[in-house]
Amino acid sequence: MKNVLSGTPYPELEGTCHIVSSSGYLAEIKFEGEKSSLARLTGGGKGERNSLHAVLYGLDGMNPGKKSPLWEVSGRWTGGMTFKPCNKSSSSSSSNPEVLDASKLPTTPLELAPLSEQDPFESRRAWSKVVACIESNDYKCVAREKTKIEEAQRAFRKAETDAGKEWPRMFFRKSQEIEPDVQRLAMVIGKDMNKERQETAGVWKFIGFEAAVNVQKRGRLHEGLRPDGQDL
Repeated sequence: MKNVLSGTPYPELEGTCHIVSSSGYLAEIKFEGEKSSLARLTGGGKGERNSLHAVLYGLDGMNPGKKSPLWEVSGRWTGGMTFKPCNKSSSSSSSNPEVLDASKLPTTPLELAPLSEQDPFESRRAWSKVVACIESNDYKCVAREKTKIEEAQRAFRKAETDAGKEWPRMFFRKSQEIEPDVQRLAMVIGKDMNKERQETAGVWKFIGFEAAVNVQKRGRLHEGLRPDGQDL
């Protein structure tokens, strides 16, 4: 999240993302955004909001050492993006690259239940007071309401540690074993999932769409609790 102190916050993607396909392709996407004032002063350049540079590779037998660049994409993921073939002999001439303007694509309206019908732990309701403070430009109120949630979450973690329990996740389960296909795909980008599981918070798996819908139908995600630590 950037521009928080200026009163006009917006989300920004940064870093590198890899998408590995079992059909023999690898996408490497590098996200960048506007640089901070300090970065500009130290020669880091200005940067552009929501920018990306991506390369689609073809893999030879899922071997990361034998990858061939096929397409290159650059631009802004919220605006214009240019697609160029890396193979100059491609039928699509590099002098006439394909252009996609994401801002002109049709979008699907977001359908949400009223806040009063949402679970207290759903993001929009959980952070609704913080959002209201931001919209009213009351930053003391922002700090106060944000602190309530953060301190309550810390208290929850301490209580779990003291009781030897772990907070129940509703939609994800920690994987005790790494599926062979997942390990094989991860190795393409130099990741050992067993090592990742040991050195991080673990590897988690979505419970599935139908199971998630059933969880929501049950009603309250965490009965009797609110994110700010108050009882319902």
